[in-house]
Amino acid sequence: MRFSSCYIPTLKENPADAEVVSHKLLLRAGLVRRLTSGLYIYLPLGLKVIDKIANVIREEMAVAGYIRQKAVKKKPKIVSRPLHYISSDGFDMYVGK
Repeated sequence: MRFSSCYIPTLKENPADAEVVSHKLLLRAGLVRRLTSGLYIYLPLGLKVIDKIANVIREEMAVAGYIRQKAVKKKPKIVSRPLHYISSDGFDMYVGK
């Protein structure tokens, strides 16, 4: 796919409402767009970047021997817990293999 045929609305100047440097760069690069006050959406290029970052993290975690598991907010306390288990605010995190 050619870069010229992609929908990437880049900006030349800094947006007036952006104050933080990372916010300015995200808007200027065409990764996000402002919908309303405080609400932003990811543009296609931004979603592609997020997917690539997630894949790199997933691959590195697999090499290290970690198992991916989705965490839920509420879980019954009856569920057995493996070794090296940490619970914080209802989220599960495994720190060992």
